[in-house]
Amino acid sequence: NLQLSFLYKKDFALLLITKCEVGGTLEELARMVLSGVIKDHQLEKLLDPRRPVDVRRLAFDSKLCSVGCGGALADLPSGPSGPSLDYSRVFGANCEIVVGYVPIPVSMVGPLTLNGQ
Repeated sequence: NLQLSFLYKKDFALLLITKCEVGGTLEELARMVLSGVIKDHQLEKLLDPRRPVDVRRLAFDSKLCSVGCGGALADLPSGPSGPSLDYSRVFGANCEIVVGYVPIPVSMVGPLTLNGQ
């Protein structure tokens, strides 16, 4: 369950969430993202490095379902089955609102002639 503290001021509520307070299920957190209670770009500050990706995928899949494109992220790798990415290394590294990654094959070539050399 989420332990939320509300401060009311005039006509709007300010929601305070600290890292240690957010322990909801992925579905609860995705609903909070969809309703605007939590901004998707704030998830890394509130959760451990892996959970924001799962929360975003659920939230975005819900949005995509509403336009007939549900499951569009299903084939995009994101987690422990198969190759995995250390998302803690991604946070703060010019990659925002992460929902997965694209594995890129790497091969060797050579000798390679470039500009006659």
